[in-house]
Amino acid sequence: MDEKSGRKSASSHLMGGIVGILIGFVLVGVVGFIILQLLPPAFVNQLTNRVRQPSDELVFQPSLPATWTPSPTASPTLIPTHTLTATPGPNEKFISHFSDIDRALYLMKNEKYAEALLIWDEVIADVPEYANAYYQRGLCYLGLTDNQRYLEEYYTYAKLAYDDFTTAIEIAPPHGDYYGKLNLAIDAIIGSTGELASDINPYLQESLEAVLTAYDLGYDYPWGNRFLGTTLYNAGYCEEALEYSLRVEIARGEDAYDSPTLTGTISDAYQCLGQYQKALNYALDAMAYREIVGGTPRGEQTRLVKLYYTLGRYQDGFEIINGMIEESPSYAGWRYYLRAMFYYQMGEPELAYQDLETGYRWTWGRYGYRTYVLGLLALDEGDEESALYWLQLAEATTIEHIAPFVYAHIREEIDKLGGELLYPTPQPSPTWAMTPTPVPAISDEVYATPTPYAQLYSDPVMANYTGTGMFGLFFGETEVFMFRPRGYHTFQEISSLDVILEGENLEGQTIEISLMKLDGSGFSARTVLQEGINNIPDPALYVSSAGYFYVTITNKGPAEAIIKNISIHLSVVEEDGTQGNYGAE
Repeated sequence: MDEKSGRKSASSHLMGGIVGILIGFVLVGVVGFIILQLLPPAFVNQLTNRVRQPSDELVFQPSLPATWTPSPTASPTLIPTHTLTATPGPNEKFISHFSDIDRALYLMKNEKYAEALLIWDEVIADVPEYANAYYQRGLCYLGLTDNQRYLEEYYTYAKLAYDDFTTAIEIAPPHGDYYGKLNLAIDAIIGSTGELASDINPYLQESLEAVLTAYDLGYDYPWGNRFLGTTLYNAGYCEEALEYSLRVEIARGEDAYDSPTLTGTISDAYQCLGQYQKALNYALDAMAYREIVGGTPRGEQTRLVKLYYTLGRYQDGFEIINGMIEESPSYAGWRYYLRAMFYYQMGEPELAYQDLETGYRWTWGRYGYRTYVLGLLALDEGDEESALYWLQLAEATTIEHIAPFVYAHIREEIDKLGGELLYPTPQPSPTWAMTPTPVPAISDEVYATPTPYAQLYSDPVMANYTGTGMFGLFFGETEVFMFRPRGYHTFQEISSLDVILEGENLEGQTIEISLMKLDGSGFSARTVLQEGINNIPDPALYVSSAGYFYVTITNKGPAEAIIKNISIHLSVVEEDGTQGNYGAE
C-alpha cells in the first residue's frame, strides 16, 4: 500500500474534519445561542443585501454527554482499556447469524451501509455480547456520514458510531482498531457539534487519547507514525508534535521517500510556534512531495495559503486559493472565506463581501474567518460597534494554535476597541511543556514481521495478546490473525509461547492453529488447540524480535464453532538480559 491509498482508506473521514478545524469553521451550535443573546448591531442591517445571515432553521445545538473532564495541566495519556466481561448467549443464536454476518460484511465492502446496518441490528439484538457487531455497525454509521447535506443527520450518525465503538471497547479485549475508529467518530462529532473553540478543544484531547491508545495496542494503519504527529498538533501539543515528527523523520532513514504528510506536520508545528518562515519552507517541501507521490493536494495548498497570508504575501496566497476555487467552485465553502481575506487585504471589499455570501451557501460554518473579515470590513466603514460584535464571535470560534497569526490579530483589534471576550475565563488547554510521547518514533515497517505478506490466505486481523475477542467459524473456515504485544519492543530472545483458547461447547470440535515461519517458507507448527493453555514448541521460529507473529485458526469440524477468546502468553529475554512476560497470566 502506498501513502496515497493508505491516507485515502484510513483518513477520509478524519481529514475532512481536520480541514474544517484548521480554518476555524465547524458548525453553528452554541454560537447560535450567543447571537440570540446579543442584539445584532446596526451594521448587520447594512449587510443584508451583501451577506446572508443565519436563519432559524440552520441553528442546531446537539446535546452530548461529557466524555472527558479537561484539566489545566492535561497531558496526552492512554485511555484505560477493558477486559472481556460479558457472558456469551446461547450458541444457537450466534450460529444462526453466521451467514448474516458474511452478508453484512459483503454489503459493507460494496458501501451499502444502510442495508448492512439492519443486519447488524438483528445480530446485536440476539447476541449483545458480540463486540465486533458493534464495531461493524459503527463503521456503517460512519459510512452514512459521507455526502450528508443535513447537519442533524450527520451529527446523529456520528454520535451513533461513537456509541457503538465505545460499547465494543467496553466488552472486548483491548483492540487497537476499535480505538482508531473511535477517533474517527470523535472527529465527525467535532465537525457537527458547534464552532466554539471551548467546545471543540476537549474533543481534540479525547481524539488524541484514542489515537495514542490505538497505536499502543496496534492499529492497522500503515502511516500511523506520521499521523500521530498530526494528531498531537491538532490537540494543541505543538512542541511535542514537532519533536516527535523530527524523530520520525530520522527513524525513517535516508533511503525513505519524502513524505508530504510528515513534512506538512512539521510545517504546522512550526507555524503554531510562531516560526513562520521555517513553516513556509516545510510547507513548500510538502507541496513538492505531494506532486511526486500523488493524491489530492488540498491540504498542502491550504497550508500554503494560510502561511502566505501570515507573511503578507497576498498575491502568492491569492493565486493558490483562487485556483482551488476555480477547479471546484461548489466544493467546501470555507475556501471562499479564505479568499475573502485576501480580497480585503488587496483593497477589494466588494469582492470580499461577495465571497462571504457565496461561501455561506456552501458550508455549515458561519463564523471563524468569516466573522474575522466582517469585523475588518466594519472597521474600515468606521462602525466600531459592529466590528467588535463580529471580532468577538471570531475570537470565540478560532482555535488559537491552528491559526495563531489570525487569532493574535483578532485579539489585538478587540483590545484596541476596548472590548471583552465572550468567554473571559481562560479555558483549560494542553500543557506546552516538552514531555516524551508514549509512542516512540518508528519506521514505516512497524507493523510488518519479517515474513512475506503474500503467504497469507486473507487480510489478517490485528490482535493484542489480551485476545481476539468473540468470533465464529463455519466448518472448514479459516481466520488469520497477527498478534502483537502492547507497546513497542525489541527482544533479545523468545523463550516460550502459550496460546490460551476459551470456547463455548467445543467438546468434539477440532480447532487447529498454524503459525507462519519467520523465514517466509509458509505455515507450520500445526496444532489442535485444546481449551485452556496450549504450548507452542520452538517459538523463535515464528515470533519476531518485536513480538509479532501470524497465525491461522481453522475449524476442522464437525460443526460450526464459537470462539470466546484466544489470548497469548509470551516469555522473553529482554535486551538488557532480564526475563520478561507479556500477555495473559
